[in-house]
Amino acid sequence: SNRSSAVLAAVRAAMRPRAAWQHVAKVALLLLQPPVRAVVPTIAGTDTNCTFSLRHGLKKDGTGTPMLRLVYSEGVLEAQPTSDSELFTQRPRLCWLDRDQTSTKPMLLMVANSLPYLWHEWPYFVNKVAFARKSNWNAVLWLGELPKDIATTVGPWCCASAVGAKLKLLAKNFGRKKVNCSASFAAEQLATRQAASRRLTYKGVGRSSYAGSEHEVNSNHHAKMAAASLLLRNSRVRDVFYMDLDSYVRPEDVKKAASSASGMTQGSYDVVLNEAHSARHPTRPHPFWLAGGMRWYLRATPFSIKFVDGWLRHRCGFKDQYALWHTLLTLADVAYDGEIGRLPYNQAKYAALKPTEIPRKWMSRDLLVGEAAVRAKGAWPVHLEPESFGNRHGNLLGEFEHVSTSCTSKLATARGPLEVVDLTCKVDMGKDLLNVL
Repeated sequence: SNRSSAVLAAVRAAMRPRAAWQHVAKVALLLLQPPVRAVVPTIAGTDTNCTFSLRHGLKKDGTGTPMLRLVYSEGVLEAQPTSDSELFTQRPRLCWLDRDQTSTKPMLLMVANSLPYLWHEWPYFVNKVAFARKSNWNAVLWLGELPKDIATTVGPWCCASAVGAKLKLLAKNFGRKKVNCSASFAAEQLATRQAASRRLTYKGVGRSSYAGSEHEVNSNHHAKMAAASLLLRNSRVRDVFYMDLDSYVRPEDVKKAASSASGMTQGSYDVVLNEAHSARHPTRPHPFWLAGGMRWYLRATPFSIKFVDGWLRHRCGFKDQYALWHTLLTLADVAYDGEIGRLPYNQAKYAALKPTEIPRKWMSRDLLVGEAAVRAKGAWPVHLEPESFGNRHGNLLGEFEHVSTSCTSKLATARGPLEVVDLTCKVDMGKDLLNVL
């Protein structure tokens, strides 16, 4: 083994006193290092011994008191709409609604990087928790920043990509020497979590703090992969559904959503994603890799773990779909050599639907085929569900709708006004947010 070889080298060097001391010191350091962990690096330090409970406190007469209670490894936090905490900049928390579950209930995963962001989306968060309770699911909340060494590093594919070139330019403009392009799993596993005091602040009405700051390369969008990676390694977890925090289901659609999703847990797919957007030409198959990242399903299998870890490893800037597409293409049995990286994000998103606008010399035919063509070559445990977000149909929680608005409203509470995103401002829903939810 490596350690045995190091010990032998130290013994051989014993004839030279100074060299002997140097080798002994190196051996001692080697033996003191912890073994490499199977989980993705640094997120292994996430506090998974965390539970949450809540009181939604949303009453039409304004007398309610919203509250989020967290019981975590170091203590207890009872947060109200005016609360913020440095707690989540230092160590992310993966908090369960029911930490003591003994059965393998489906898990509904949600992600927020800070308490202010969670309060801003509060009605939609409690809506999904209510859905989980009503459907006999469990709910899990990742609360915290993306660990710094993941937020500030990218791998070789990203570094060589069109997005990577933009990241390097941004780094230069902000006075940083360069983007760290040497990141690999091995390097990350040895990295420390220094400078954990980094903090992203909520940036105002209608905007999340996903973007990070000039000191970060990758956005907090990538935290959902980190959370899923941890969940899939838990023996009590079999099925993980992810939903963006700014989504909701109407009360009359709860039962239907749970019923259709339960069929997915009994299906044959390990990974289910939604199509990124509808194909412009109905006769052309939707590319098998052109998926969205706002909602998805993972079954706890080795393939799913490989998929989500790869998605995180290939992180590349603000949009997580860029790494998602590259990951799917690398896992499939198709002719692919990183070509997606030759395009900026927006061009890559439409490349397969507008192949005539892309240089044919590198646009492989395999990048244009649909799911059926890939599956015909062999086992392919990934399925793209037709986009049905908000249309109240589709197995992948299609009954959930996306807020997609920058409007806000202030809800009266006993603790003062709670400013939240208001989905009714641009749609005629009676202007009654609580009634809709």
